[in-house]
Amino acid sequence: MQAGKLDRRITIVRRPTPEERGRDSFGAEIEDWVVVCQAWANVRPVSGREFLQGHQQGQEVMNTVRIRYRKGITPSMRVRLDVKDYDIVYVQDVDTGHRELVMTCRELLGKELT
Repeated sequence: MQAGKLDRRITIVRRPTPEERGRDSFGAEIEDWVVVCQAWANVRPVSGREFLQGHQQGQEVMNTVRIRYRKGITPSMRVRLDVKDYDIVYVQDVDTGHRELVMTCRELLGKELT
């Protein structure tokens, strides 16, 4: 993997454990995502589609995110790029060589991500 192609700074986040959740002034749990790591990445859109769900129209954009290999990245995490969050759908260790990790990620537009 050429370092020059890793041109975007991403943050990988995960849901907090019950012990990590904070509380607001009313006592309700705050579920801020917890930072796992930051990495330089190559982010490329690969497909997109429009859909209707309930009475909402939305768009789904699939992206590939390539980073240097990191242990422990799973589909239950998210990639945060600038102000957008991307759900990790699939994680692949390229050639099982522990050199490069490719994540297939979904960005939902027009629908709240929770």
